Amino acid sequence: MKTRRHATFLRTGAAIAAVLALVVAGGAAARPGGRDHHGPPDLEQRLSRLELSAEAERAVHAILDEARPEQRALRRELKEARRAMKVLLDGETVDAERVMAQVDVIGGLKTAARKLELRTLIEVREHLTPDQRERLEKRRRHRGKDRR
Repeated sequence: MKTRRHATFLRTGAAIAAVLALVVAGGAAARPGGRDHHGPPDLEQRLSRLELSAEAERAVHAILDEARPEQRALRRELKEARRAMKVLLDGETVDAERVMAQVDVIGGLKTAARKLELRTLIEVREHLTPDQRERLEKRRRHRGKDRR
């Protein structure tokens, strides 16, 4: 009986440690500039180097401006969800079910943010020339190499 309780305790502790590592890593990714690395601000920076026509620039900025409020709201929600996770993990006792439910909340918010990023990119690409799309993709790939 004692061995079974000990094994359960160890499994729960390992699960909590893994979740804590994910939360800490996720929080660290969100810190530079107070925002995640992805999304309209980053995309806007890459687009600024593409020498867009006046018409394309207006269209692209309208798309980015439309996405910005939702992106900010998701960032705020994600920050709050991470804070809530920290509270759950810092307590005297840890409720594994509540922690796992909070993992689902955080995961859902990250997924929503990624979908917004991709929807925005797809809309923006419609206003780029083939050469501009290729240059944008090269910048995205280069940025990805820098982060590894």
